[in-house]
This record gives sequence, C-alpha cells and structure tokens, in this order.
Amino acid sequence: RGSGLLNQKHDFPVVLASVDGDSTGVGAAQVKAWAQHNGGLGRAGPLPRYKAKFDFYFGPDSPSTRAESDLTSADCLSWRDVAGNPAPQCLPIGGQSVW
Repeated sequence: RGSGLLNQKHDFPVVLASVDGDSTGVGAAQVKAWAQHNGGLGRAGPLPRYKAKFDFYFGPDSPSTRAESDLTSADCLSWRDVAGNPAPQCLPIGGQSVW
C-alpha cells in the first residue's frame, strides 16, 4: 500500500538515482546529502548550493537528422505515429513516470 504519490501533480522533476551511482559516480546517498543541505538553508537562505542538470533521453531512436541527445521530453511527448495520431514514446525512468 503506497501513499498515492504517483497520482499527485508535481511541480518538480522526479528521477531515480541508483545506489551505486551513475557514470559521474554520483549515487543516491550523495543526492540525498545535497538535498538535506539545500533543505537546511531554509526559504530565507541563499539559493540552493547544489543543483542538478536533468539530461535524460525519454524517447525512441532518433531521426537521422538529429542526434539522440538533441531530443527533449517535449519532443517525445508530441511524437506521432505514421497516421498522424499522438503516440508518445517516452520511457519512464526507473519504471515510474510522473507524466
């Protein structure tokens, strides 16, 4: 039994951070430590010291005219099939998606 978190709307991105880390060596423990640091700054404090760049690919194989890394989540959400019908190809991260 869950909290229904996936059924709620969020004004922030939700991603999965692996325990072992990604290609940069940043894992879930480090992400949590940064979030706790930012949370300790309070609303009246300076801007968050730690920020993240979300550079995830959500879609299908790229068209030959564009590199895969050039596609955005907006591109994959607006994907259409050969008949012109909406057919989003976004792949959820970690098996979960907030779309």
